[in-house]
Amino acid sequence: MKTLLLSLKRCVRTVYFPVLLCVLAALIAIVPLLSESETHPSAGFCDLDGTYTTERISSYLTDMGFVRCDTEDELYDGVSSGKLDCGFIFEDGFEDLLLTNSVDGAIPHITSPMSYLPEVWKNLVSSAVFTELAPIISSSTLPESVELSDELIAEYRSIIDTGALFSFKIEAYGTEQTGEEIRSMSYVRGAASLFIFALLMYAICDVIRCDARPLARRIGAWKTTFHLILPDVFVRALGICIATLLGAFLSGDGAVREMIPALVVFTLLCTVFALFTGAILLDDGVIRIFTFFMIVGALVICPITFDAAILFPWLTYVRLIFPPYWLWICCDNLVIAVAAVVLLPVSIAALAWRLKGMRK
Repeated sequence: MKTLLLSLKRCVRTVYFPVLLCVLAALIAIVPLLSESETHPSAGFCDLDGTYTTERISSYLTDMGFVRCDTEDELYDGVSSGKLDCGFIFEDGFEDLLLTNSVDGAIPHITSPMSYLPEVWKNLVSSAVFTELAPIISSSTLPESVELSDELIAEYRSIIDTGALFSFKIEAYGTEQTGEEIRSMSYVRGAASLFIFALLMYAICDVIRCDARPLARRIGAWKTTFHLILPDVFVRALGICIATLLGAFLSGDGAVREMIPALVVFTLLCTVFALFTGAILLDDGVIRIFTFFMIVGALVICPITFDAAILFPWLTYVRLIFPPYWLWICCDNLVIAVAAVVLLPVSIAALAWRLKGMRK
């Protein structure tokens, strides 16, 4: 207990560590909010025709997330300011053009240099227009003696509205979370994994740089390991666990709170990795450089903002050697905690053995 108290005093005395713990708690609490603010602007449209046909098209578009503008000026202002990704105008007389199958080029499409997904929105407008244009196109196959009646158009619209013409077989797979929730969790995992990994790796650097090697020569490797290194690492790991708990509860997000066991197991895994790294390298400068490159590599290949393994499937195996990615594994399967518990005494013994070799 005395050694733990001394280690706690050392950690508190190095002001940066308590500050970093506060930053970690704040990150876990605040990062989920980033996904809420990171939404691409919707597209807009303006219906100047005001007919039954364009009202039906407008209904389709609003259901697909479009914003309806009352005037052209409102639409142009929204696109130019970036509030709208792009815009579409159904001009006066559009219904007459549609009934004669003459809508090609009849819908102005307003974009700006800031437009993010103009082609996607254009395809959605095309699909909405096609639902009304389909019976007109079909009528071109009818004999000339058969006229396109209002009853035929009404029947066609009824088929489309009821979904009898075409429908999808929906299968839910993998998760019940929405895209926003999945993106939010990716940000939390990314921030927490990189921060926890860096804290524990630099903790080993501090211990090795300051006291471990000279002390091992004086009192022995095992005493140094159990009276200096392990208490310091334990106190820091415990501080990280407390910070993650605090951040999870402050976030008010149920999904983040469910991630607490995975964060604890991940902290244990990083502790084991830090001890092994200290045993192998035993040089704080080399460990810092190694940690830096591991963090940079993890930023590239971990599925934080984008999963690069979609484009390069071989990254699925490569990223397993990067400790920050282990948090994703912990979230999927907590059984990995068994490996951490088994390897912890092995890592301690390896570090003590390496320190013992330095005495000669």
